[in-house]
Amino acid sequence: MAVSQQDKTPHKSIRDVCRLCDITFTDKRDKHNLIIGAREVKPAYTSALEELTGPVNATDDLIAVCGSCRNLLNRYHRCSCEVKRIGALVRSMSRAHSAARCAEPTPTDDDPVRKRIKIEHEDLAISQIHLSVFSLDEIPAVERCTTCCSQFHCPLCPKHLFKPSKPSRVRQHLEVHIKNAITFEDKKICRCNLTCRNGGHYHCPICDTTVIRRTDMEAHVKSCAIQQTSTSAAAQSNPSQDSSFLSLQPSPSASPSPDLLVQQSIQTSSIIHSSADTQLSSLSPLISSFVETEKLKKVDCPLCSVTCLKKNLAKHMQRKHP
Repeated sequence: MAVSQQDKTPHKSIRDVCRLCDITFTDKRDKHNLIIGAREVKPAYTSALEELTGPVNATDDLIAVCGSCRNLLNRYHRCSCEVKRIGALVRSMSRAHSAARCAEPTPTDDDPVRKRIKIEHEDLAISQIHLSVFSLDEIPAVERCTTCCSQFHCPLCPKHLFKPSKPSRVRQHLEVHIKNAITFEDKKICRCNLTCRNGGHYHCPICDTTVIRRTDMEAHVKSCAIQQTSTSAAAQSNPSQDSSFLSLQPSPSASPSPDLLVQQSIQTSSIIHSSADTQLSSLSPLISSFVETEKLKKVDCPLCSVTCLKKNLAKHMQRKHP
């Protein structure tokens, strides 16, 4: 059935200028459509534009933006998504803390202040561990992207190594990470491919060191654990000596000057001499008593054959020969 000429809707002539800055497109590569394809897919910058200026329809005469305006809209979209995410996180944390404050405290034998400080320290220690290091019974979470797309990213690989995909494929990819991970005590150390440094690497769960080779990382973790155990034991046995020794060590970031070296050598020698003087002062009573004993002379009693010290002769005469 033919459609009459009066039933046809008039089609607007599409203007070849940017919808925001009214700049004429001189190059097709600088023209970015707000509505893509027959299904009228709207990318992220179109959503940002609709949030700011209103709805965008396929029948509009301006349905494209330039590259500069597209970059600005993408930045706005990313920032707004981040603001929403942080706002939701802060609101959930606030509700959790308010519920915890309103709840009645359970009676415990421990001091509640010390218990809270201990929990905060444990949470801080856990938060400082890199996301590529996790416990044996834990699996990295797979979350939907809210910045650049609506797919799922690998938390250990950038986009150019593993493209965003569906959750099942990301979990299958993470299983390869876990299979090739290094097992250390109750943790697994997966290979990190993020921009922490150039190339894939491993993060040490004890210190902030990153190592590229797997064998080097296994050796480093063992030596780092032994060093941490020995350092803590030495600090518990003699903390004052460790503090005095550490105060004499030069800073590794800067090369020491000659004056600083002379001052440190003088300080070291003074500490050695002071320790020697302390040892001599502790032995001085024994030495003095020995010298005084040697100086005392022994004499014979004129009335009997008893030998005694000269200072005790008068007492001997009084007791034995009154």
